[in-house]
Amino acid sequence: MKEAAKAPVSHPAPSRDRVSNLRLFAALTLAPGGWIIQLLASYFFSANACAVRAHGMSPDSVPALWLLLLVINALCLVMGSFGMTLALQSWTRTRAEKKGDAHHLIDVGEGRTRFTALSAVIVSGIFLFAICCEFAALLIIQRCSPGQWF
Repeated sequence: MKEAAKAPVSHPAPSRDRVSNLRLFAALTLAPGGWIIQLLASYFFSANACAVRAHGMSPDSVPALWLLLLVINALCLVMGSFGMTLALQSWTRTRAEKKGDAHHLIDVGEGRTRFTALSAVIVSGIFLFAICCEFAALLIIQRCSPGQWF
């Protein structure tokens, strides 16, 4: 009995050498990580700044709290922007990984590097938008005791 000739099977991620796993991981996690840091730091530093004490007086605000929050938000914005830059670079390097539309790729299961890079672009975009919204809120919304935070 003769064995049938087997067709060569290509690797499901042929562009894996164009983008490192560390770059893809950073592209997927920098923007969400920046948003989490921004959210936790904002709550940590300003949670009691506008609270009312039991006898009706407002607590002493942290000196330069607004400046501290501004610096934290700016660093998180840089972190999210860097994640988006890595994601876009990864996407441009791998977008021609396999031919075919989305339905073909889902059915065949090829183009994993391209899928991960595109996912990183989407995730980074969503969390970068959230970082920008929270940063804008810091600049726009009236503080509870204006003049005391500077």
